[in-house]
Amino acid sequence: MSRYHARRQPYVRQSQQQRMTQARQRRLWIAGGIGLSLAFVAGYFVASHFLHGHSRASQSSPTVFQQAAAQKEAGLTSQSAAAVKQPQVEAPQPEKAEGMSEFSFYTSLPREKVQVDAKPLPIRLEQPVVIVAGTFRSQERAQKELARLARQGFKLRIVPRQVNGRTLYQLRTAPLDNKLDVNLLRNRLAQAGARVLVVKTRSAEPSQSHESHQPQP
Repeated sequence: MSRYHARRQPYVRQSQQQRMTQARQRRLWIAGGIGLSLAFVAGYFVASHFLHGHSRASQSSPTVFQQAAAQKEAGLTSQSAAAVKQPQVEAPQPEKAEGMSEFSFYTSLPREKVQVDAKPLPIRLEQPVVIVAGTFRSQERAQKELARLARQGFKLRIVPRQVNGRTLYQLRTAPLDNKLDVNLLRNRLAQAGARVLVVKTRSAEPSQSHESHQPQP
């Protein structure tokens, strides 16, 4: 009996130690869970308190834009008040001199009519000239050009000229002694497509005409 009891005694102690170890582990897990829960709750309260205090501070203190708007409004009100306080002073009007009529130079100037003779004065030439509107080798070609220019209102005539043994046919105007008429008619003939040359009546010799105006085919 004593031997059996002595053998079983170590087994009972080992089981008790295991139970005690398991109980300690459970207590540690429970304590750790409670600590984590308390830490989470405390952090939540701290964060909510901080956010609530920041929102109150932002609502109570004005922003930079609000301060600028308030300053601008205060400046406008002060300027308007100063404008109301300042009295309007009328500028003194100059007295009219006695005996002077109310005559204004600038108002009466457009009424004045100035007559200007826009027609240019004629310039007489010392020696009359003629305008050559083309020189041709054939009379038929000269007649066609004469008819074409006549349809446009030009009065010309065909004048045959002897140059180096050959007969050339020129389209000429009547003698002109007004420089303005010469320039006007010369420009009109050039615009009509004629080969224009101005020659003096005295120097319109056959040899000189051939040198200054080449014949057209």
